[in-house]
Formats: sequence, C-alpha cells, structure tokens
Amino acid sequence: MDCAITLPPISESLQRLAAYARTASRRRGLTEGEIADDLVDAIESAGGGGSAAVLPFLEAVIAAFGPQAGPVQVECDPGLTLPLDELAPLGIATAEAVANALAYAFPAGREGKIWVRVKEAEGRITLAVRDNGIGLVDLPPDPASGRGLVAALAHRLEGYARMGSAPFGGGLLTVVYPRRR
Repeated sequence: MDCAITLPPISESLQRLAAYARTASRRRGLTEGEIADDLVDAIESAGGGGSAAVLPFLEAVIAAFGPQAGPVQVECDPGLTLPLDELAPLGIATAEAVANALAYAFPAGREGKIWVRVKEAEGRITLAVRDNGIGLVDLPPDPASGRGLVAALAHRLEGYARMGSAPFGGGLLTVVYPRRR
C-alpha cells in the first residue's frame, strides 16, 4: 500500500540531515553505518512508512536547493515507486552529490549541468548523479566525509557506491543495489 507523503518537508530535511551526519561522525564518534541508519529512520518516521513515486521525490530533493539548482535535470520512469527505506537513502545520496557539484564542480562562475537519473533494470536500481564540471579526485570513502556517508547508505541497501571522475570529464556518483519487491 502506498502512503501519501509530504515531499517538500522531507526533501528540505535531507540537506539538514546530511549536514548533521557529517558533524555527528566527528562529534559523537558514530560509524558511517550508524549515521546512515539514524538518517533513514528519521526520514521514514517523517513519512510514516510505505512507498512513494521516485520522480516527484527526487524533484522535491532538487527543489530544496532553490534557484541554484537550475542546472539539475532529473530523469526517471514516472511509474517507478520505491519503499521509503530505499527512497530515503537515495534521496540523501542525491542531495549529497548535488550539493557537492553545486559547491565544487563549477568554480569561478563556470556554467554547467547536473543530471540525476534513477532506473530499474535487470533486478537492480541504479542512481547516477553526473555533472560536466571540473571532475573529482578518485578517493576511497572517508568516514567523516560525504563519500563515507554515501558508501554507508549504499551498504545499507546491500549495494555499492562509487564517487569519482566521470568518463570524458565531470563528476559521477553511482549507487547500485538489488531491487527488493
């Protein structure tokens, strides 16, 4: 059974929760997994359980960035729905990747675009957030960074995450996990 959720309050919370996660790991000594669990639990409790359509949820996540999110394009099958325990980690990972791209990918007024794509194929859900900015250094996840948080969220979904340079330039975050029906 699908439940109706109020998207803007949840999406606005994603940015605050992700910022909380980065500082909580240092302040409280939490592991990446514990922080990911706390974030997902908070979002699930705000939504009341159930599932929701992915496209309007991601559009609300992007809208939470305000006018600076102008270069972000979201692509997803409009009929794709996911349980909130899957949707919440994808929303947090999306918010983290978009925030990083907006902050670092386009220095000195450089213009660019960001693409967010979620698709279901061959029993897997794939989130890809790509930009055409200056690119990223390929580094392993650091527990105190957004990379560590995204890796922990992907692990929670029994999948994996990669954040680094995209082929032919720009940055790319990919999260892949098995679809649970």
